[in-house]
Amino acid sequence: MKDWKVKELGFSNLKELASNGKGNRAEGLVILGCGGDLNEWVNGVSQELHTAAVTTTNDPKVLWGNIYKTTTKDHRVDLIFMFNEDFKELFDVSKLAIWRIRWGDASWLSDYLRNFESDHEDNQRQGEI
Repeated sequence: MKDWKVKELGFSNLKELASNGKGNRAEGLVILGCGGDLNEWVNGVSQELHTAAVTTTNDPKVLWGNIYKTTTKDHRVDLIFMFNEDFKELFDVSKLAIWRIRWGDASWLSDYLRNFESDHEDNQRQGEI
C-alpha cells in the first residue's frame, strides 16, 4: 500500500483537534507504543481491522480522516487514527470496540486525552506551588 504522511502533533494540539471547534467531538483510535516504520503500523492496523471483519476495506486512505503521532515525555510514540465523519458506514462499531479491547494497548481518543495527559506533561508545571 502507499505510504501515509503521518503528521506529528503535541498533546495540546491534539486536544484542540478533538474539540474541532464546531461543538462536536472528533473521535479516533489511539494505538500506544508504535515503534519502527509508522507506515507499517498504518497499513497493518487497517489490514487487521479488515481481516477481523471490523471494516469493509483495508485501505487506510478510505478508513481514516487523518493519522497523527504524538510522543510522550518518555519517548513512547502513539498513533492517533482519526475517524472520518462517515465511519459508521465503514466500521462495525460493536466489533471495533471488542477489537480495541482485545488489541490491548489501544484507547479511544476521548479516553486518551483524559487518561494519558500525565504521560505528556513536561516541565510547564515546574515552579507551581
